[in-house]
Amino acid sequence: MDLKRRIQAENIILPDNFFHNIQKYKEHLFKWNKIHNLTGARDEATVDDFIFDALFPLSFLPPVNSLLDIGTGAGFPGMILAFGLPDTKVTLVEPLTKRASFLQFIKADLGLENVRVVKKRVEEMESEIFELIT
Repeated sequence: MDLKRRIQAENIILPDNFFHNIQKYKEHLFKWNKIHNLTGARDEATVDDFIFDALFPLSFLPPVNSLLDIGTGAGFPGMILAFGLPDTKVTLVEPLTKRASFLQFIKADLGLENVRVVKKRVEEMESEIFELIT
């Protein structure tokens, strides 16, 4: 079953631009991953599994205003959730420069105003309250 059907089968409601953003994200991920080794996922089926796993909690969690993703890596689950929750402020914490740069590029390329990328370890961050932490 393809990603779109799997998501629909779980009755997960997503914004109209979600699949456009996912397609752009995957294109950039595969390009960057060849050089920077952002993730072990090397094929589209594996990346689609990661995307579905990131979105599945939307089938049962209540809406939140803020989300913190600690050690987001290439953006799983935080960036994917940011695509699906445009009204949620999503903070992605990633200490590695290559991954934080990729996340910042995705944020800029897709014009994601609800995303903040923090290039540091979570214990170095100022204290802040989040409704959901992954």
